[in-house]
Amino acid sequence: MPGIYIATEDELSTSIAQKIIKSASNDFDIYDVLCRGGYGYLKSHIQEFSNLARNVPVFLMTDLDNNECPPSLINNWSKGRRLPENLIFRVCVKEVESWLLADHDGIKSLLGPRIGKLNDDPDTLDDPKRELLKLANKAPRRIKNELIAEEGAAASQGLGYNLVLSDFIEKTWDLDAACARSSSLNRAYTALTNLRARL
Repeated sequence: MPGIYIATEDELSTSIAQKIIKSASNDFDIYDVLCRGGYGYLKSHIQEFSNLARNVPVFLMTDLDNNECPPSLINNWSKGRRLPENLIFRVCVKEVESWLLADHDGIKSLLGPRIGKLNDDPDTLDDPKRELLKLANKAPRRIKNELIAEEGAAASQGLGYNLVLSDFIEKTWDLDAACARSSSLNRAYTALTNLRARL
């Protein structure tokens, strides 16, 4: 059974990475999740991930945020060095929430029919997380209270944000439907299926 490491920014990204890997091949053995809070950890350890990937594949996933484009971000982190073939470095455009919003039926089942029309190209959203939270304001009270932060809270999201969305990813989120609307997600999934084919 082939093994793989996951390197992600946060809990939500980890849930998506696990779902994509399982969908690409259900015989991948996830050795460990390398997640220490934010992109800073990932960027500062890119050389260690590169060294690790020379022996065991690594799936590294980060958000584009305000960077110009995925190739520019990857080039900046790697300092122009060629990365190992088995370091699958994928960038969410612009945040991992855009990949969730790409599954329209799934999001409507979570947030309810009152959210209205969804963006057909979520990779073009300037702030996918803000968009998801805006939609969550129209969700049933139980879901809204989990996703939306209380007034005056320091965080932009509710205490149950990661738990609710991770459960959604595991049980409801349709990867195929999301890939059809998000080219950055589709590239990540394709990279993992190609990795499995050559191992």
